[in-house]
Amino acid sequence: MLLRNINQAAGLCNGTRMTITQLGNGYIEAQIITGTHVSDKVYYLKSLYHQATQNGPS
Repeated sequence: MLLRNINQAAGLCNGTRMTITQLGNGYIEAQIITGTHVSDKVYYLKSLYHQATQNGPS
């Protein structure tokens, strides 16, 4: 289940249910199973999020 809105026009919004069909090194392939875009294949690129570290007092 998608937990945030990514692209509402393409059916990728909060609550959309999908079946993952392939996990790649840099992407996820899924098929939408609910809503008006049923059977559409979507590709979601994995993003790398880096959290900046904060040094405390020495």
